[in-house]
Amino acid sequence: KKKNYITFLDQGFDDNFDYAIRSYKNSKFDINDYWYKMNKLFTKLKSTFPKDKIIIAAHPRRSEKNLKRYTMQKAKFDLTAQLVSQSKLVVTHYSQAINLAVLFNKPIILINFKSFDLHTFERSQSIMNFSRLLNLKVLNIDKDYKLEKKSIYKIDKTKYETYKNLYLRFAENYNKNINIWNEITKKLNEKNI
Repeated sequence: KKKNYITFLDQGFDDNFDYAIRSYKNSKFDINDYWYKMNKLFTKLKSTFPKDKIIIAAHPRRSEKNLKRYTMQKAKFDLTAQLVSQSKLVVTHYSQAINLAVLFNKPIILINFKSFDLHTFERSQSIMNFSRLLNLKVLNIDKDYKLEKKSIYKIDKTKYETYKNLYLRFAENYNKNINIWNEITKKLNEKNI
């Protein structure tokens, strides 16, 4: 059931254990600037879509207390698949949870910052790859940008299906109309897992 909300897929950049153990502490990436710009985006989304709520699908390793330091947006934990399935729109950077939006055929907005490259070069490149593979618009929120209601909800069904076939299905099922998730569930049930 589609609800009146927009889901932001949080990646926990500011509270990321993986980056902490890899000594990314000397990064020039400014988390306060990041959240300032994200909050501006949330405000712009609210004014463009006044009937819709914005909900943050919090990264599973994020602490709730940490998130509240940066934003007043409502956040939900451990409900990403449910939130995405019921959303009207999904906003993300390059989270692998984007796969859920593709599986549920949801429109996606990709968000980029030039300061991402100050932290790790993979960020902007990953965003551009998703843009190319799924024919998605990328908003660079360092610059002035417009949210166009008419084009925001469009998805390229051909690109989504190609992506599902190439990245979200088992190779032996590529030409068969088999739902990978039903097959996985069936196998797990057979093994009583």
